[in-house]
Amino acid sequence: MPSITGWIFDTKRFAVHDGPGIRTTAFFQGCPLHCPWCHNPESVPLIRRGRPVPPGARQLTAAELISRVERDRVFFEESGGGVTFSGGDPLSQPRFLDALLADCRERSLHTALDTCGHAPPQKALPLLLRADLVLFDIKFFFSRDLLRHCGATDRYIFTNLEQLMAGRSRLWLRFPLIPGYTDTPDNLSALRDRVRAWADRIERVSILPFHPAAAHKYRRLQIRNPMREVPSLPEASVLALANRLKEVHPQVRIGG
Repeated sequence: MPSITGWIFDTKRFAVHDGPGIRTTAFFQGCPLHCPWCHNPESVPLIRRGRPVPPGARQLTAAELISRVERDRVFFEESGGGVTFSGGDPLSQPRFLDALLADCRERSLHTALDTCGHAPPQKALPLLLRADLVLFDIKFFFSRDLLRHCGATDRYIFTNLEQLMAGRSRLWLRFPLIPGYTDTPDNLSALRDRVRAWADRIERVSILPFHPAAAHKYRRLQIRNPMREVPSLPEASVLALANRLKEVHPQVRIGG
């Protein structure tokens, strides 16, 4: 049987914002959403004009990727870390992700999935439930807003999230705070209400404030940056949201 391969556009060693401990983060090519503020715009198309995007993306077997991860096992063991599959979105390459999760389990490597959850439950849930930790990104709580700004409905997202919570998976909820998009009063009120309702089923809430650090990627790829004129959020705005959420959940963090 041929080895299962997938497209990875980057790996980051010694990551400390993508789950517990020191981690290696593997960034998968492909994403079902098209968020204007995306910090990895090179990940969105899996293939463009017959070529992987960006040009540095590589097709790897699961064994090849895990061999890279294994280099830092000693740091994982000392810090309680492991490997995080991010992107893009790892659910965009389900067969590759399935092979990686199986390999990691055999090697006792802690796994985290960073996902928007937008994939059919029959494909997504078996993968999500096998991860040791899921970092679940929720942008909008109204389907019309997700469709308007990111080009997709929440048809699958909340179904997958509810099933994860029912299965008592270890779950961190992550909320990108984006000026002019996710910071509307209705969306922030819905966030607080949902966090209150889910308080005993999610381990942590992380606020991810917008910052313009990815601007150079848009220039390099020669694509339009919708957030070009948007500044970083004032610290007071971020703290105000954190304080509101702390009223309904004991573990609220700013950043990953």
